[in-house]
Amino acid sequence: MLTVRGRILDENGKPLVGATVLQPGTYRGTSTNAQGEYALQVPAGTTALQYGYAGYQEAELGVKSTGHADVTLQPRAKAAKRHWWQF
Repeated sequence: MLTVRGRILDENGKPLVGATVLQPGTYRGTSTNAQGEYALQVPAGTTALQYGYAGYQEAELGVKSTGHADVTLQPRAKAAKRHWWQF
């Protein structure tokens, strides 16, 4: 097993509290603490982890052998506000 640790930050470098980290194809996952930090044990040979937070684009990044991964998530593009007469 390998413990992957890191932080999940927003586009301004601020921690995202409660962001999720998942190992694709399994039920393994965790969420970040108040400082945006996480730690997740994954089997050796795990190639990628998925990172997500409401209102932000999801990211899938490779797992490094060092076991450290800091991630910066970008906000989703806001949909243009539509008025009732534009339908």
